[in-house]
Amino acid sequence: MSGIPIDGDGRFAGYASVFNRLDSGGDIVLPGAFAKSLAKKRGRMGGGAGEIMTVAPGAGPALPLSPVHLEGLRAADGSITLEWTRRSRADGDGWGVAEPPLEFAPENWQVEIVTGGVTVRTLSTAQCSVPYPLADQIADLGAPASGFTFSVRQVSAALGAGHGATGEFHG
Repeated sequence: MSGIPIDGDGRFAGYASVFNRLDSGGDIVLPGAFAKSLAKKRGRMGGGAGEIMTVAPGAGPALPLSPVHLEGLRAADGSITLEWTRRSRADGDGWGVAEPPLEFAPENWQVEIVTGGVTVRTLSTAQCSVPYPLADQIADLGAPASGFTFSVRQVSAALGAGHGATGEFHG
């Protein structure tokens, strides 16, 4: 399994992803299409189908998924609310408009405010949004924020920080 490319979220990457796509009906693999590759593999590994392999998986595929739809909204009082949508492997076939079900309880998020490549503030929240008050902006940046980068990751009580996503706030 170590030869199969896997991305940071534990999904198959590259050509291997074709075989992990639920909507790939219509893909046609011709007989013998992989004969040359399989012959090379047999020559290198000395085995074939049914070979027993030892695999030491990391925690990556089990960690909380990165959130999506990150945005920052400034209120009339100058505060900024950072919001996002969680993703979940639970009920992965549910395509409704409702928020995805909570997969890691209790819900806990870590948000980092970054400017100039330096983390100036780390926030924690138990929901898919967090306020960044005007007073904190002035303390961190010297003035009301005109723009910054922020990263968000869900934190599992058992596994630790999950995969993160990065958003941009533009005044």
